Amino acid sequence: MSAVDLITRKIPFLLIALLLFAAPTTTYAGGFELMQTFSLRITIVENGTEHEWEYDSPNHYEYEEGSTVIKGAAAKKQVDQILNTLQVEKDRTRKQYEEALKEEYAKLESFDIRFIDEDDHLYTWGWQNKNE
Repeated sequence: MSAVDLITRKIPFLLIALLLFAAPTTTYAGGFELMQTFSLRITIVENGTEHEWEYDSPNHYEYEEGSTVIKGAAAKKQVDQILNTLQVEKDRTRKQYEEALKEEYAKLESFDIRFIDEDDHLYTWGWQNKNE
């Protein structure tokens, strides 16, 4: 087998592999597509500690717990996890988010969820425990 034959046989395989690895990926978390979101901020206070999850299109992820800040891949995992907990959708209610968060954060004191979609519309939900 000549070198030309070998290269000719390998080219289709290499092109397919290149396309698979070079294709853009879309992040989904609980049915929520981050690619349709320009900016996302979720802040909760539980037992006196503030937690904040941030996403800015296309690839900025940040998670803060108290004074600790995490960025990059580790923060992306945290953002994906909170999105799975909340099942963020534009038509969900404050009460639905409150119930979902209370399952994970038993001593929830407050939350604030804000995101801007691809059409530059701002969506917000918030709650504060009146007993605090």
